[in-house]
Amino acid sequence: MKKIIIAVIAILLFILIFVLTFKLININKEINLLKEGNQNYSTGAQLYDLSNTPEGRIIDKKIWIPNDVIYVKTCCMYGTTFASLKNIDVLKAEVEKLLEEHYELVGGKYYDAVNDFTITDYGIIEDKIMNYIWFTY
Repeated sequence: MKKIIIAVIAILLFILIFVLTFKLININKEINLLKEGNQNYSTGAQLYDLSNTPEGRIIDKKIWIPNDVIYVKTCCMYGTTFASLKNIDVLKAEVEKLLEEHYELVGGKYYDAVNDFTITDYGIIEDKIMNYIWFTY
């Protein structure tokens, strides 16, 4: 009986290690994609090309996002979510600074004339480990 329990625990640990390794590889790929893009480390922001999303949706627009965030998902073609391990207050400050520096407030919406891109709404969601930023456009 002890051998069966040990075997089950070993299998579960192996599966957990495999899943975590797979997640880390995917996060690493996403970070490398972000690093290949246009970055501006002086302002702590970078352009993210929405046409490169893993879902394969073709949205030929670029959005300014804080450094050190990773892509999570695109929903309904007009909303994208990013995740970060940063403190929620730091993330809020970075997003507000990013919006002030790279976008013009026009009619309650944030417009980037250079990239012809408008953010209609945004928000930050606090979670236990990761914090999330979402943008609708």
